[in-house]
Order: sequence, then C-alpha cells, then structure tokens
Amino acid sequence: MLRKLILYFTIFILSLGAQAQNRAKLESLWRIYNNSLHDTTKVQAYIAIGDVYEYVIPDSALYFYHKALKVVEDNLQSLTNDSLITSIFLAEKATANQYIGIVLWNRGNFDLSLHHHNKALAINEKLGNKKRISSCFSNIGLVYADQGDYDKAINFYEKSVEIKVELGDRRGSSITFNNMGNVYNSQGNYEKALEYYVKSLEIKEEYSDKRGMSASYINIGIVYKNLATHLKDNIIRDEMFNKAIVSYQKALNIYLELDDKMGESTVYVNIGNVYVERALKSNNISDKSEYFKRAFYYYRKSLERKNELLDKNGEAIVYGNLASLFLNLANDREIAKVQSDMNAYLDSAIIYGERSILISREIGSKPREKYATLYMAIANWKKGRTNFAASYFDNLIQMNNNNIMMNFSFLSEFEKEKFFSTIGSEYDKFNSFALYLQKTFPELAVSSYNNTIKNKGLLLKSNTAMKNAVYNSNDSLLIKRYDEWIQLRKDIAKLYAQGKATRDLEKTADEMESFLVRNSNEFSNFKKVQDISYEDIRKKLKANEAVIEFINFQDFHPDSNIIEFKDKVIYAAILLKSDSKYPEIITLFEEKQLEELLSNYTGNNFEYINQVYGTLNHLNTSLYEIIWKPLESHLQGINKVFISPTGLLHKISFAAIAKGHNKYLCDIYNIELKSNTGILAELEDTQAVKIKNAIIYGGIEYSTEDLNIEQWKYLPGTKSESEKISKLLQSKKINNKHFTGEEASEESFKNFASDVDLLHIATHGFFYPDPEKVKKQKEKATVKGEVEFRSGQNLTRNAFVESKNPFMRSGLIFAGANYAWNESTLDIENDGILTAQEVTNIDLRKVELLVMSACETGLGDIVGSEGVYGLQRAFKMAGVKKIIMSLWQVPDKETEEFMTLFYQSLTKTNDIKLSFVNTQKAMRLKYDPFYWAAFVLIE
Repeated sequence: MLRKLILYFTIFILSLGAQAQNRAKLESLWRIYNNSLHDTTKVQAYIAIGDVYEYVIPDSALYFYHKALKVVEDNLQSLTNDSLITSIFLAEKATANQYIGIVLWNRGNFDLSLHHHNKALAINEKLGNKKRISSCFSNIGLVYADQGDYDKAINFYEKSVEIKVELGDRRGSSITFNNMGNVYNSQGNYEKALEYYVKSLEIKEEYSDKRGMSASYINIGIVYKNLATHLKDNIIRDEMFNKAIVSYQKALNIYLELDDKMGESTVYVNIGNVYVERALKSNNISDKSEYFKRAFYYYRKSLERKNELLDKNGEAIVYGNLASLFLNLANDREIAKVQSDMNAYLDSAIIYGERSILISREIGSKPREKYATLYMAIANWKKGRTNFAASYFDNLIQMNNNNIMMNFSFLSEFEKEKFFSTIGSEYDKFNSFALYLQKTFPELAVSSYNNTIKNKGLLLKSNTAMKNAVYNSNDSLLIKRYDEWIQLRKDIAKLYAQGKATRDLEKTADEMESFLVRNSNEFSNFKKVQDISYEDIRKKLKANEAVIEFINFQDFHPDSNIIEFKDKVIYAAILLKSDSKYPEIITLFEEKQLEELLSNYTGNNFEYINQVYGTLNHLNTSLYEIIWKPLESHLQGINKVFISPTGLLHKISFAAIAKGHNKYLCDIYNIELKSNTGILAELEDTQAVKIKNAIIYGGIEYSTEDLNIEQWKYLPGTKSESEKISKLLQSKKINNKHFTGEEASEESFKNFASDVDLLHIATHGFFYPDPEKVKKQKEKATVKGEVEFRSGQNLTRNAFVESKNPFMRSGLIFAGANYAWNESTLDIENDGILTAQEVTNIDLRKVELLVMSACETGLGDIVGSEGVYGLQRAFKMAGVKKIIMSLWQVPDKETEEFMTLFYQSLTKTNDIKLSFVNTQKAMRLKYDPFYWAAFVLIE
C-alpha cells in the first residue's frame, strides 16, 4: 500500500508520461479492488486510487478517501471480537483521515484539514504507532505554519522530530528540521532558521541527497541575505552577503552536476537579488556599480535558461527584476549623475517592465503582472510621464482590489491582517502619488477615498457572521452553493499565488456569487460593502455637513529607492462636502509629531490625560494645532462632521480637542465618529431607535468565596450604576435582565446577548500592547487619590498579556475571572474572561447599542490604517451597530454619573447620538476632559 510523508516542497504538474503511468497504475488498482476477497484490501485500494488523484484531481482523491472511510466504518460497526482486523481497519481509518487532511491543506481549507489530522492522530495514539504519530504531528505543524500560528507549528514539529530521533528516522528528521527553518524564517528569527536549515543539510549530506542538499543551500542563502539586509554594521553585513553567495554557489554546482537547468536558473536569480541588495546597502560608488553589473549578469544568465526551458512564468519574473534593477540605477544620484543617464536607465526599466507585463498577461499570471505594473508606475512618474503613471497606478490598485475580494471571503482575521501587510505599501505609494498629483489629477482622490472605505468595510465584516447566517438559513441549496463558492475561491487564490491562469474559474465564481447575493440578505450586505463609492456618500450630505476620512501612509516619492520609503508616515484627511466635485486630500502632520504629543506613553493615567488634553483652567491646544487647524479653512459653513480615524488617531478623543480658552471641538461641531464613513450610504435619516429589551451587567463578583486571589477588584460603583439603569429602563417599560454578583457570568453573556437591543456592561476591561514592542511592563497605579479605576494595567503578566494575537490581549471581565486569570492555558470556554477573539464568534447583529462601561475598551493594537485590533473591531465584526466605549482608565464615580445622565436622555428621546452629545456637554461644563472625554460613541 502506498505510504507517504508530506513534504514542504513545491508540487509540479504531472508530465504526459507520468499521466500515462498513472493510468496504468489506476487500472492495476481497480483490478486489485475488483478481485479482493476482503474489505481491508478494498480500503487499501481506495486509498491508493485517491493517492494517484491527489495532485491531479483533488476532488476525486477526496471522493475515494471518503469511500475508504465508509467501508472502514461499516466494518468497525459489525466487528466484535477480532482485535487484529479491528486494528487493521483503525490504521486505514487513520491513513484516510491523514490523506484527506493533506488534500484539504493543499486546497487552503485549514480548519477542516486540522479536524482530519487530529482524528488520524487520536487513532494512531490509540494504536501506539509512533511513526504515524510523528507524521501526524508534522502534518498538523504544516497547517499551523500556513495559518501563521507559528508557536503551535513549532510545538508540533518538535513533538514530531522527538519521535523521529527516538526511531532513528534521520531522513524524516531532516524534513522536519527544514520545515522548522521555514517557520523561523517567516518569523524573522534568522539565527534559528539558519540553525535548523543546517541541521537538515547535515543529514542530507549523510545520504548524499543531492537535490535535497541544493534546496538546503538555497534556503541557507536566503537566510544569510535576510540577515545582511537587516544589519547596520557594514563589515558583518558584507560577511553575510558573501556567505549567501557562497551558499548559492554550492547549490549551483549541484544543479550543474545534475544538468538541472530549472534549478540553475533559480540560483542565478537569487544571486542577482543578493547583488542588488548589496548595491543598495553600499556607500562606495565603485562597489555599488560593480554589484549592479553583477546582478544584471546573473539576471541575464537566468533569463537564458528560462528561454531554453520555455519557462514563461520565470521569464516574467526575471524581466520584472530587471525593471526593478534599472529603476534603482535611475534613482542613484551617484550613478545617474546627469539627466540623460537617468532617462536611459528609466527607458530600460520601462522596456523590461513592459515585457514582464506582456508575458504575464499571455500566461494569465496576475502576481507577475502586478509587480511589473508597480515598477512601470514609478518609472513613468519619475520620468515625468504622469498620465502613464496614473494609468499604471490605476491598474495596480484595481488588481489589488480584485485580489482582496478574491481572498477575503475565506481568510481568518489573522490571515486578513497578514494579507494586508503584503499589499499595504502599494496603497501607500498610490496615496503618495494622489497627494502629490491631486491638482493635476483630482480624480485620484476619489480612488483614495473609495479604496479606504472599501478596505475598512471589509475588515469590519466578519466571515463568521456571514457563514452563520447562511448555515442558519436551513436552506440546503444555499448552504451547498456557499460551501462550493468558498472552496472555489480558495482554489483560485492558490492558483493566483502560483501565477497560473484563473479567468474561467473566476467567471464561475462570479456566477455562484450572484446566486448567493439573490438568496441571502447577509451575503447581499457583504457584497454591498464592495460597491459603495464616493458619489454615494456625497449625495447623502447636507450643505452644513462634511465627511473626514483620515488616512495614514508611508511617504513615497519617485526619487526614493523603489523598495524603500522616506523615513516618515504622513497623516492626511480626505474631505468630502455636498458640493465637492472631487474629494480633497489635506496633509495634516507626520506621525512622529503625534507620537511626541502622546509621548508613546501607555499608562493612560490621571496626570497623563491632563497633560495631553489639559484641564478646564489650563487647556492644551497642541492636538488642535496638528490635527484640526489644517482643516478649518476647508470647513467654512460646516457645523456637523462625520469622521473616521486611522492609526494613532484611534487614541484621540476628538470632542476634547481644545481650540482655545473654554472651547472644545464639541462646542463648535456636532462630531459623529464612524468606524468607516462608507456606512453613511446605508444609514437612515431618522436617528430614533426604540429600545425594547436589554441586558445589564454590574456589581460583578470576580472571585468566589473560597478564593483568596483578587487580581480584579470588586467595583462598588458598577453595582449602583447598573441598578439605577435597570430601574430606569424598567420604569420606561423596557424589559431588561440585570446580571450581578456571581450570576454575571461570561456564559450568560454568550447565551443571551444575541437577542437584545441594548447591552450594558459595567466591569473591568483590559488591553495589553504588543509584547514584542513592550519587553517590560511598567508599573501603573490603579488608584490616584480618591479616584477608583476600572483597569487591570498593574496585574501580573500571564497568557493574555503575552499573547501574540491582539484579539486575545483585549477583553472584558466577568464573574469568577480571578480564578482563571493566572492559569497558563487559554482553553477554558467560560472562564469569566471574554476576549475580543471570542466576541468575533458571537452573532450580535440585533444589538443596536453596546455600552462598555469599562477601562480601555476602545484600545487595541494600531495596525496601519486597518483600525484598532481590540474590542471595538471585534464587536463591530460581530454585528453591533453602535458602541460606547472608553479610551483611557475610567473613574468609577464620574462614570456612574455619565451613564445615568445618558440613559435618562435616551429613554426620553430614543436618540442614541443626541443623548450621547447631551451627556458630554453636561459633563463637560462640570469636569476636566479626563472625567468625561474618555467615552466615545462609534458607529
């Protein structure tokens, strides 16, 4: 029976000869199946047939693996005493599950792949088959690695290799060491990556595995290049570059020995890349010129081999690299000393870029076309051919937008973040182009705005919510079509990444999408997010209203190195008014200016807020000077603004920005905060919302009587606050459930939150910054004079504090949380700690308003322009329409006053926004910003 270890290598399409060989193998296997006397042989034949189909027709492979499982299950139900036959069937069941997991992994269906791999693991552990247990660990590690969960990947690889070492499986150990090197390289831990690549290489050398050795030498060369790129010491950096070239040369020698022209051409490209990096890092004009010449030589050598092999995909790559090389030459003022030299280099860049695009289009390779299009946009911009540059930028952004839509329907939130990190720099370059050229091409501002609201909208749409809506429809055809559409999207994304043609599959996917839009409201809403544009928003605005969509991006100019930005992040505002023909992009400030004002301080304590915003007697106008003053001349006649923050602006309370003595922005403008101004297109004109039912939490007991630990202190103010609100709502005939004490559990929230209009949670909240950025926690006080805070900032570090997932470092505290807080595991389902990660899996589309009367619930990791990764984004993804949350540690007494005033107004007006504004104004007359401006209402 066929057996295999899954390898982390590229799978090549079978040649015609191999296909003929497979046909003969299939005929032989069918004969075995038809002549078999026992079902164990039939099962083995099914698995072997599936194995033949695995990389050719994956659906057929899955069909035969499942047929094998069916035969196994039928036999296991009928067997009673024959332990030997039972063991055989169990082993085959494990094998079928493992192979199903492999096919699903290859197709990008990671969750289902893990499900089957874990089934295989459980069976093999029951059978005590160490070799297969090791294989399962390795396969699970591969899935986690592709999901970006690197810690889990390494954990399973280590388990796998431990067994392999015990069994003396040196070849298997080599494969796993290589996979571990891949993970560490992806993490940027190059020293560790090198350690494991070398371990893998040493074993391959023992067995004279030439092809394996060459692959290891290439991996080692890549690590040395990556190390060199990140080093500042010139001597050590040159040493790393030299080691990279030596390693590539060893790989090249093997490929020459094997007469492997494909491998040879790959090494030439990698050597060329090293010399380009070396040139860019060099300060010596003579060395720099020589490195560029060598890069050109190796790219040409690679191109010769690509031409011999008729490798069109490879040709497109190398032509793109040559375009990049000549762009770098044009940008180097020491090499391109005069205009004629620069123009000659730019002309070469354009010629090679055009060739790359033509070949990419010929073979249907979008990734190759995209990179060449970027180079063409920059080359034409630098050459002054801005019309051509605008056209190429437009094509580039369109390709990115299409790619986003192709991927976002099935990516996890972590994968979305990772995906955006790979294309964010291209949107930054486009925004820079639009800013610098908006007078010549004002329509570029339209694209900048449309891109921003589309991407924000998609990031706030939860795939989980859409999937749940489809699955809960009880429409079997809709569910079937949705599953097929998701799988087709995954298949297209995989082919796209490989540079293969996807046109026909995309057409089929579009047809399936049309069916889903017609038959699912939730899916239709998801689709609408993609189609909202600037014009839809402009038409909704009145003469006294304006939209301000803040954007931030790394500043780029064509005089810069094409792979680098200027060392500054620009914040700008895209401004729309009812009479705007085009939006305006208004430059505001550099990020470091705001960082200096905020002092990069994470404590959010009493003195800090007073320092940033000032007090009633000593206002601070620094925030006004950089954020709002540049906008004022554009806001004549405007008294209502809809704003959507970005980056560090998520940390700002706009209402509390002081313009002058006793004058805040909230005194001048009616400010409405939006998660994305694109939602204005769908909002109703009426603001009235009739609250019919509510759930209220307060006075929560965080410890049980027999527990002495009190990490989260009881908050007496939350009990009286929640009681007052409950009684007030009851007096207005609004049904509400009031959970307090030990009854205020996380489980109760998960059970009841989906079915109410209003959620009020008065409790502790927490947010912890990225542990990679904060190596040492500062001690922060939770009590300042007579002010009692709702926060956990001074608590000991634990699994929540140290998690790499920002959705796990932000949350709300419910009953009994003190018991779980210091546990080393995060696996407890209802432990009293409701993380943002858990929130994303709850359906909260019926909730009109969520009030988080807790500390720092609005905070989270600031990730570029994608918004705040924390409770704010999690609850929006879950479907909540409006959220009241806090930006800094909230005083208990004044919070109770704020909330009581808000609900008194809400029950009278049924207008959430008006009630919030009225409450802010009332509190603002009595207190410093510290006591009232922490709370923001976001829609």
